[in-house]
Amino acid sequence: MTVTQLSPDNSDSKVAPSLPYPLEEGLKEFLIGAALGDTVGSLTEHMSYPEILRRIPSFNIKQIVSETLPGDDTQLLIAILLSLARSGNQSLEEFMSDLRFQIEQWLVASSETRLPDPASLIGFKAWLEGGHWSQTGASMPVGSSLGVRVLPLGWYFKEHTGRIKVYSRAISSITHQDLRSLQAAQILGLFTKFSANKIHPSEWKTRLLYEIDIDPALLRVLEKAERLASLASGLEDDHSLLSVLGRGNSIMEILGLTHFIMLRYDHSFLESIKRASRFFGKSDTLACIVGALQGLRLGLSEIDPNIVELLMERLSFHALQEEFRRNGE
Repeated sequence: MTVTQLSPDNSDSKVAPSLPYPLEEGLKEFLIGAALGDTVGSLTEHMSYPEILRRIPSFNIKQIVSETLPGDDTQLLIAILLSLARSGNQSLEEFMSDLRFQIEQWLVASSETRLPDPASLIGFKAWLEGGHWSQTGASMPVGSSLGVRVLPLGWYFKEHTGRIKVYSRAISSITHQDLRSLQAAQILGLFTKFSANKIHPSEWKTRLLYEIDIDPALLRVLEKAERLASLASGLEDDHSLLSVLGRGNSIMEILGLTHFIMLRYDHSFLESIKRASRFFGKSDTLACIVGALQGLRLGLSEIDPNIVELLMERLSFHALQEEFRRNGE
């Protein structure tokens, strides 16, 4: 099935079958985890590894959060979460229409939010100008923020795998047409489902084989990440192994990097976002994804509650929470 043939849902129906709104379980852990990763990772994006170690030898999470706003990846997550709260229980077309509205609102927001980077703006341009999401994707397999875009779907539709796959492909098709990129995004959506259901990362690849017909190239990416994570066991510095997986300039590289970190740092939310943010490429996107996944799976108990409260206030979390409550009635 080509992108342009993608149906609005699993049955070609224009009206989605009724789905219960999710309980709010995991919403705070998901969003605050992502925002923490995005905030810390934004300090090191595109620095070389020696420069990261020289300029930021250790991370003071409290100081970083107090002085730095979450980046554009967090704002994108909020836009998608708002659309899920308002339209996620309706048809795919209604959800995508509301999402376009949310992105437009983001673009005219105050200086208190981070606007999309130039590459993302270019990618969204044809869609925002009225093109249908199934027709606006580019054929090049570039762009890593696609990995962030699908994460809320895995949380919201965690009991509905078909919805995760279809909605992930729709959101991805706004900017991408490359089939491997589209499936890599679906896999990250399923990773979020696994995290929400507290499944250990060592089981993810096996479970994926039951959920989706994985492109062999993407399967090799996951297997390489597993081998490297195993080799990294016991190493004080795993930079040389992590760098084999790339710099995060494409969704396929982000997929491998995410899997490596989730396996290597499966025991700790804090250590996983520190490692992701000390990465020498797209550290903000990688740390945002890892923070969201580990927040869902492990929770935020390692983080000072005052930091969590500050981020909740900064992101208007309670207003978002109320959107889910109001529309779930």
